[in-house]
Amino acid sequence: MRKLSVLFIVVFVLSLTFGSAFAATYPHKEGKVEITIPDTWKVTTEGNNMRVEAKGEEGKADDDIAMDIELVSADNLEKSLDETDKLITKQLGEIVSEKTGEVELNGMKTYIEDFKTKDGKYEVSVALILTPAQKFLCLYYYANPQASAKYEKDVQAILQSIKPLKEAEGFEKK
Repeated sequence: MRKLSVLFIVVFVLSLTFGSAFAATYPHKEGKVEITIPDTWKVTTEGNNMRVEAKGEEGKADDDIAMDIELVSADNLEKSLDETDKLITKQLGEIVSEKTGEVELNGMKTYIEDFKTKDGKYEVSVALILTPAQKFLCLYYYANPQASAKYEKDVQAILQSIKPLKEAEGFEKK
């Protein structure tokens, strides 16, 4: 009986430790990249587009934070960025650039620009990741400061999970 109690405690502790560690990986064959999203986030995909939203209370999407990810060819990059800028401005208000930078993300050249809305209610980041397929994975992120702080670890884990795929057409769940 004692062994059963100890086993129950071990299983319970392990479930607490790893309970939030479950995630799904989405390879994008055309872009030759993959991204892993924690199961505490809602994912919708359509062709080359992915929307990722934190699940708030009762499993519903938290409206205060989201990521939109799309694969874009170099020929269509400027048009895509213009359309996204208009959409962000329409939804959140005017944005002001705060800083830009270039980093390497898992061996891929990445350009990042961080913004804030003029009223300070939202943080907005745009990352352009040059994939092994020589296309851009465009990641658009927005969050209010509270949601940004609350989900910071998840957001960093999602970003760090974007990596080249050896065999790589749209997002598919692995």
